[in-house]
Amino acid sequence: MSFTASTICRYTLLAISLLLPVTPVYAQDTPPASCPSPGAPPSAKEFYRFIKKFKAEDLKRTETLLQSSVQQLDCQQVFKLKIVNRVGDVSHRYYDTRSFELVLDDSLQQLDPIDRVFRQLDKLVGDEEADKEKHQQKEQ
Repeated sequence: MSFTASTICRYTLLAISLLLPVTPVYAQDTPPASCPSPGAPPSAKEFYRFIKKFKAEDLKRTETLLQSSVQQLDCQQVFKLKIVNRVGDVSHRYYDTRSFELVLDDSLQQLDPIDRVFRQLDKLVGDEEADKEKHQQKEQ
């Protein structure tokens, strides 16, 4: 089976177009140019001490640790933990690599299951105004 030049050109363009959307995802892993170099990542011993402390103090009985890694957050190295609770909500917590202090917890911003069901129903019905009113009443 021989390929003509136009067929090879088409397959090359197809391969390039399929790979282009994937490329920016890998570029996000690098720190922004405005941040100084992150330095050496924490050692395995430090990471083990952090995980041991985290499981003893911060992990609740209804939560399970799914994944942990070291990342950059606002030009600072942090431990990123992916956690799932008994209901199935996945959240992320970020801890400082030196002091092991909590930097950011997005699980505090999540809704309880009943509010989540009502929001989903409001989206299906298209009644976003009622959703805003419920949210404002809850804040007061």
